[in-house]
Amino acid sequence: MFVEMVLNELSHQAPAQNIYIGRMWVSILRKTIQEATSLGVQRILRTGRVFYEIEVAPNYTLANWLHDNAVDLDERRFLWKIVTKYPYLKDFNSSQDSDPVELMECYYENQRADGFRYAYWMEALALSFFSDHMWNRHIIDNLSLQHIDPETGELMEETVSVIHACVPEHVSRHRDWIDQRVRESIRDGNDIWYRRKE
Repeated sequence: MFVEMVLNELSHQAPAQNIYIGRMWVSILRKTIQEATSLGVQRILRTGRVFYEIEVAPNYTLANWLHDNAVDLDERRFLWKIVTKYPYLKDFNSSQDSDPVELMECYYENQRADGFRYAYWMEALALSFFSDHMWNRHIIDNLSLQHIDPETGELMEETVSVIHACVPEHVSRHRDWIDQRVRESIRDGNDIWYRRKE
């Protein structure tokens, strides 16, 4: 199975105090993504909204960061390549042999958490901006997942966790998990050849 990345929207609900901290958030996220892709994670970052419009500091969006000459050009180019081909979460197609992800809801500390819902469903790597120490964890647990049982029609609730990273060190802790997922996604020798760069 391919490993994709899903952005936790709760980590950018409130902007940083100033542009300098906002730049730092994006830089750390970029390094985290780069570490993940170096281990074989797909260069796909799924988000719930337009990535460029995310405000990381007052009046300073990710679009501003991507055009900010005070930010290293290579950093901007790397993130630009990731975000120009990302699909939105709402465009994700659920598997037909299981409950549609659209019929589930996920909550983290009583806040709806769509990024974590999709990360759990897709077995993806959830990413967060390092906007709060609560995200400085390689696993996000105690997520409340709610869904309707298709046979009984009853509301079911379970506690789940997702693989998570907000700094490169978290990604390194998931190396074995990523390796296993990448190995499972290889079909044959031709697949290896066509995916040799990956």
